Amino acid sequence: MAFTIGLVDIMGRGSLIISRNFGAYALETYIALALIYWCLTLVIEKTFSVLEKSLLRGKRSLAE
Repeated sequence: MAFTIGLVDIMGRGSLIISRNFGAYALETYIALALIYWCLTLVIEKTFSVLEKSLLRGKRSLAE
């Protein structure tokens, strides 16, 4: 669900930027949006990975 909402929001903003520029720089805009989306997903993935390791470590200490 978050993937769909985030992607729709980003693409909507990109379309708005392109329409403001009368269709110019469409490819550059979509490439920039793809890079931004990719960076955001990497940051979120890393954050959840650290959080998961932290919670798993806490669960192990409770079991001992």
